[in-house]
Amino acid sequence: MQMRFFEFSTSFQHKIGGIGIIPVIFQMKVSAEFKRSAFAVPGSVIEHLKDADSIELAVLLYALANAEFSLTDAANAIGTDEHEFINAISNWEKRGVLVSERCASKKSRKAKDAGLNAPLPEKVKEKKKRTSQLPSYTTEETAAFLEENKCSAEIIDSCENIIGKIFTTAETNIIIGLLDHLSLSGDYILLLFAHAAEIGKKSVRYIEKMALSFFDRGITEYAELEEELAAMAQSEKTEKTVRKIFGIGKRALTEKEERFIRNWGTKYGYGKDIITRAYEITVNNTGDASMDYANAVLENWYKAGLTTIEAVDESIAARKAEKKTSEANGTLSSFDTEDFFDAALKRSYES
Repeated sequence: MQMRFFEFSTSFQHKIGGIGIIPVIFQMKVSAEFKRSAFAVPGSVIEHLKDADSIELAVLLYALANAEFSLTDAANAIGTDEHEFINAISNWEKRGVLVSERCASKKSRKAKDAGLNAPLPEKVKEKKKRTSQLPSYTTEETAAFLEENKCSAEIIDSCENIIGKIFTTAETNIIIGLLDHLSLSGDYILLLFAHAAEIGKKSVRYIEKMALSFFDRGITEYAELEEELAAMAQSEKTEKTVRKIFGIGKRALTEKEERFIRNWGTKYGYGKDIITRAYEITVNNTGDASMDYANAVLENWYKAGLTTIEAVDESIAARKAEKKTSEANGTLSSFDTEDFFDAALKRSYES
């Protein structure tokens, strides 16, 4: 294989004794030695290097060097876990650098060859039905599924590694049910297990309930699950903040309170600082820690495009200054929008 050489030079001016300023040139040659094997790196990688982290770069190099590999072996080789490895592959796919092939059953491959997997028009797509439980599988059915779907065994092994236990027959059948009955991808299932392990819920039955819940809500694709889990994490963080600020304690939240918290943290993107400011305004105007009133305040700020605490404070200060100027000039209207908003909120709260 031909060796590639890279040259660069640099110069600086150096004063030696009393001789004066002498330019000094350094040149260097760097050669890449391919003693074992080499692989091509797509040119499109260059533009994404600044956005890639160390794990993504390691995954990229491993994937380029190995056309086919075991997920567990690959993750171990670069010192990461299956979940992070899959996320990195997914990110490179989004950037258009890698294209991965998911494991498919013999039936699926035959259908693809026959052109039966072509996307259907939206109006004729069959909606997936809600389901409350997974079917039971006999020993023969389990063996047949594992034989026909070669990647299923690897997915099961990876799930076992994630939660640190060997599955019973019943637990293995749950994974098969997720793959077969719900038609969830291996990536989806691994992400589900990784999330469960992260929150300390390592029961396969618990994971089954989560999968069924997400399925019934129409969250059936990897990207949808990833987005939902991120929203759940943000809501959990916001909930802890709200409980502390509003003094809610450990009681169960009402459905309306849960909706408020999800909107504040996920939809609005508000953190502790802005929620605290809304709480202060709520207590000052009502004398009570009303989440209904605080929600109206936060919703108003969101609609006004106020996304930071600085923007909120500037808006409040500007309105106060405008009102003060109007009072000084004798031009204050009897219909002040801020006073009207506060009055409307108070009436709503009192009713």
